[in-house]
Amino acid sequence: MGEVFVFLNRSPTHVKLLHWEKGGFVLYYKRLESGTFLAPHTKQRVVLE
Repeated sequence: MGEVFVFLNRSPTHVKLLHWEKGGFVLYYKRLESGTFLAPHTKQRVVLE
């Protein structure tokens, strides 16, 4: 399936996911109207398998 790259803004109220499919890159975007996403508490690269 490949890698999925996850990007959060500083708040974290917006999330973007980027991955490659047959035809090119696909970008998913989600914005929360209230609340925040839970981000990992690390300054290192996080790899989920």
